[in-house]
Amino acid sequence: MAWFKQAHNANTSIERPHLKEKPLHVAAGLGIDSLLASDGWIDHFKKIHKLVYETVSGYSAIVNPETVMDWKSKELTKINGRYQPKDMVNVVETGLFCNFQSSKTLTYEGGFCHGGTKPKQRVTVVLGCNADGTEKLPSLVTGKCNKPHCCRNVKNSPPDTQQILIHG
Repeated sequence: MAWFKQAHNANTSIERPHLKEKPLHVAAGLGIDSLLASDGWIDHFKKIHKLVYETVSGYSAIVNPETVMDWKSKELTKINGRYQPKDMVNVVETGLFCNFQSSKTLTYEGGFCHGGTKPKQRVTVVLGCNADGTEKLPSLVTGKCNKPHCCRNVKNSPPDTQQILIHG
């Protein structure tokens, strides 16, 4: 458990083979050769320590928070000091997936969970406004069809939305 805590705190991905291999390595170092680290042993270990497998997502763990705070307090303050909030614009791009399926599902214990290829149909939405909120940029929606399936029930787009059709 000490190894798990250390690996978890270092944001290291721990998969089932690691959970099987590490106890065998520790036991061998202690001269214990009777440990099997079977699937049942691993399941029991997970149960008593309340461990579960989850889907890994996001990149926040790879960023050192101290580095971010240092940069924000020094460099960002210098940069922001040169501009008025009305002149600072933030623009973000996001995808709106059509028919997207979750990577997790509820299934019978011990059963197999089969999936297929995930649909990749999406429209891309670009949004932006200035820092003080006085100017909102027109939204931009791009996609490969005139009426994406995810927008089939949308009667009217917001008045400031531009739509670009990409043939392909």
